[in-house]
Amino acid sequence: MCRHVVGAVIVGYGIHGKAYHTGRRTGSEEGRDVSVRRHLPCRDLPNHFVHALKEVCRLSHRLQFSRMQTRVDIVLTPAQAADNAAVRHAAAQAAGIAPDNVTSVRMVRRSIDARGRAVRVRVVADVFIGEAEPPRQSVVTQLRQADPAKRVIIVGAGPAGYFAALELLRHGVTPIVLDRGKDVRARRRDLRAIQQFGVVGEHSNYCFGEGGAGTYSDGKLYTRSHKRGSIETVLQLLVDHGATEDILVDSHPHIGSNKLWLVVQRIRETILAHGGEVRFDAWVTDLILEHDRVRGVIVHGSDEVTADAVI
Repeated sequence: MCRHVVGAVIVGYGIHGKAYHTGRRTGSEEGRDVSVRRHLPCRDLPNHFVHALKEVCRLSHRLQFSRMQTRVDIVLTPAQAADNAAVRHAAAQAAGIAPDNVTSVRMVRRSIDARGRAVRVRVVADVFIGEAEPPRQSVVTQLRQADPAKRVIIVGAGPAGYFAALELLRHGVTPIVLDRGKDVRARRRDLRAIQQFGVVGEHSNYCFGEGGAGTYSDGKLYTRSHKRGSIETVLQLLVDHGATEDILVDSHPHIGSNKLWLVVQRIRETILAHGGEVRFDAWVTDLILEHDRVRGVIVHGSDEVTADAVI
């Protein structure tokens, strides 16, 4: 703000050349005795203008200090990490700020350190002072209504298939998801038949069906592929569909077997709500080729489904 004011005043007086404006803020947190040092080579300006300009700079830096965000690293006991008030107090202390002056604290990363006898929780957090914590941005709001004239077939309703469908919807392309198995609710009955009676369905079992092979696992989320896309976007999509926000900060997050199937179902509902298609009991048995290009698939050996591309 200060350098813009300086520039405006100099231009207003028609002075050519550069004006140098540097400042340093020092002071202690308690009572906050802030001293501001300024170097304004504006000797060509009237004295009263220079004094007014210095006062503007001083007030702007005081305002700037009253609204800020800082990131801190703190180490807590498991009990403290589970207590929001304790996390807030520790974060404020690490930032050198009185707890009453903290607007909010948002965890960025949380991990468990069990290397010593006493287990500790290491937390990276953003501390907000004088300004509200910005809301997390939903990824679902970025999806567009599908264009029926643009169609892409996706074989398989597992994680890769459903996230491919969501990515297509971000570009307004209609995804057509085909899976040989059943939806998550109907699929549970087929899993019970395996567990109780040893009867394995050919097309609906632990491997085939909505959500893929990991649908009824504990939903661990872990990857080393940090250069192939935004991991944060994937996690936020899962939160948008019912996962807890803990997965956004935990170093080894998991959704939970009691919630994962419901998250998968809600992703399907989002695809359908934006004009996509999801078809179960649709076993892809062959590809349709025209002029050395894949133009569609054969379902159950006879039914043709065509599109602009096949994944």
